[in-house]
Amino acid sequence: KQFGCRLGHWSLQVCPMAGKDLLVSAEAHLDEDESKEALEEATKVLEEAESTKDLALVADATRIVVGAHRREADKSQVKPEEAERIAEEGIERMRKLGKDKEEGVLLLSLAELFGESR
Repeated sequence: KQFGCRLGHWSLQVCPMAGKDLLVSAEAHLDEDESKEALEEATKVLEEAESTKDLALVADATRIVVGAHRREADKSQVKPEEAERIAEEGIERMRKLGKDKEEGVLLLSLAELFGESR
């Protein structure tokens, strides 16, 4: 089961919001500067992606998580240390796994973090 899915009529899986759809929603929250909502939804996607070992979705969800932490740090006028830590851990993990595309997504996330926080 994924994201609150349930078995519907004829045992078909019914999902209110699949991972990628929830990630789109999280990104929309981030665009609207609703970082707490973005973080909540992206974290749900990240947990599900981790459980299914969907590394592309892990990278995309981590990117939103990093962005949400960055926005929260900006609001508090502090350095985005948590965002930086999460991005760097993700980069290292993808590098060790040889996942170049996913590593690239997280490198861009880190670059955005430094570009906006400095």
